[in-house]
Amino acid sequence: MIKKIKLELRSLTDQQVIDLCRLIASQMALNAAKFTAPKPPTAQLNSDADSMEQLMLQRAALDQQSQALTLKIRSARLIVENDLGSEADYVESLIEDLPPEQAAALAKDAAMDLAADTGTAVGDMPKVEGLTTTQGDTDGEIDLSWNPVKRGLQNYLVEITDDPAGQTGWHFCMNSRKSSCTVTGLTSAKRYWFRVTAEGAAGPGPASEARTKVAP
Repeated sequence: MIKKIKLELRSLTDQQVIDLCRLIASQMALNAAKFTAPKPPTAQLNSDADSMEQLMLQRAALDQQSQALTLKIRSARLIVENDLGSEADYVESLIEDLPPEQAAALAKDAAMDLAADTGTAVGDMPKVEGLTTTQGDTDGEIDLSWNPVKRGLQNYLVEITDDPAGQTGWHFCMNSRKSSCTVTGLTSAKRYWFRVTAEGAAGPGPASEARTKVAP
């Protein structure tokens, strides 16, 4: 009966194949009197295992570079998306008072399309809900976030006050097209109140409940 060696290489990972190669080379070298003419020589086994391992190390390094580049691409995309949003705001300011055909033509000159008009009034904007305030990344910064308004939104209006009661003295802080923003330039250790309003074609809706935070 023919006796066969069982290696089961297909069930092993790349690293396990390398480890097995080195183990066999080590054992055969240790028992050199019994294995006088290995084919290939044990030195060749170790050399081939080393070559494979070097390629695996190179692959691992490339994987790390790929992951790092992916994170950079995501950050770069956020910047580009913000650029495009600002550019769209600029074009919207130019076409705001133009007749529909002229507005569409001017938008096309900027390689942009007008949003489809459904012919149905959106109606009043709802009250913004879920406003939260958290400490920003640097001194004088506070991050705001809230539940997005899904339909008919044109802009969010963010207001601020330092009135101790958080009831009066509201004034414009910034606009945002997203359901979050970062307020900068605040005085550290000073308490501020914030509220957010959704604005649509029919005008602004009711302001959110005020939320407060001490600037870091």
